[in-house]
Amino acid sequence: MMENARILCLDDSVIELEILKHQLRGDKNRAYDVAFFTSPESAKEKILQNEYDVIILDYQLPGTTGLAIYDFIQTSSLNAKTPVIMMTGEGDEIIAVEAMKRGVFDYFVKGNINNHLFQRSIGYAIEKKDLTKKRGQVDAQRKIMQMKMVSQSKLVSMGEMAAGVAHEIFQPLSVIRGNLELMEMDLEGGEIKNSEWLGIFPVLYRNIDKIQTIVDHLKVFGRNSENQKMETAITYVLENVLFVWKQKFEQDGIRVIKEFAEDLPILFLEKGETEQVLMNLFQNAHDSLGKKDGEREILISAGIQTTPEMELWLEIKDNGNGIRKEHLDKIFEPFFTTKEGNQGMGLGLSVAYAVITSMGGNVDVKSEYGKYASFTLRFPEKLFIQQ
Repeated sequence: MMENARILCLDDSVIELEILKHQLRGDKNRAYDVAFFTSPESAKEKILQNEYDVIILDYQLPGTTGLAIYDFIQTSSLNAKTPVIMMTGEGDEIIAVEAMKRGVFDYFVKGNINNHLFQRSIGYAIEKKDLTKKRGQVDAQRKIMQMKMVSQSKLVSMGEMAAGVAHEIFQPLSVIRGNLELMEMDLEGGEIKNSEWLGIFPVLYRNIDKIQTIVDHLKVFGRNSENQKMETAITYVLENVLFVWKQKFEQDGIRVIKEFAEDLPILFLEKGETEQVLMNLFQNAHDSLGKKDGEREILISAGIQTTPEMELWLEIKDNGNGIRKEHLDKIFEPFFTTKEGNQGMGLGLSVAYAVITSMGGNVDVKSEYGKYASFTLRFPEKLFIQQ
């Protein structure tokens, strides 16, 4: 059974509210649950507490205006997307036009209301609210799916990195173990050399700190990225990810070159998801370079572009095998992969594209097969934090 549409009406005139009641009851095709208010404060309280399908406001109100109430509605988490119909008096047409410019759904002049047009406007407003709700549900489902894909991609990345990270931790552990064995031997032989022992402690602490740094990076990278929007520099995010890849790149003879413009803006974004995007791009670059003879390089550059729109761009370019021309239109599709066997799931680039476009940005790809592949992340100006 379809629920009745919920409508809130605010007018300081009891007579005008009675007229509204009559007009709403005249709609034989719809049934409404209507809340009537003469007090702006009482109406505002209900707007914060309940979600409505349509809100009808008088422009002239005691101590305030319908436009001021409209602005208040835009700050309400429940009703910011609710269509608002403004009621004005004779001679207020200029105000009505201003209201429409501000985003009011429709307006009517009191004393000159055509019931058929009024009821049709309410019907359209309800349909708009229904579409907004459905769109919100689709967006929420898309976000959940994106988070699942990011999590799956993160698990794959952590598995890929496990051997390299283990090697990074093993080195300082070996130093700590060797120095402790020397100290044990001195104790067993009864030869306690304070001067030598004092020299060992700084070495132990340095290597313990190194392990702690590695663990801290893994904890940051492995956390759940939900609701982790924060102010951060893209170069900081990049360095976190490069730290995880450092040993693997060195082991496989891959040289990393960085070229960053000065005074890059701070961004407000989901740091965890952005880290995963970079992890995926580095994974692709590493896999591409793995089959290359000769010099292996990854060039990372970043700068500001002012035309046609202001944006921060970050390019990751490798001189590996590149991407075949016929594959360029498919690489951002989920589960599309050209990697052999079980080397890849085909999620990396689709996750990268989903994350960056959800921020309002974009991902550009350029490649010449056999020579290079380049991915450019574009972060829009709306993410910039003004310094």
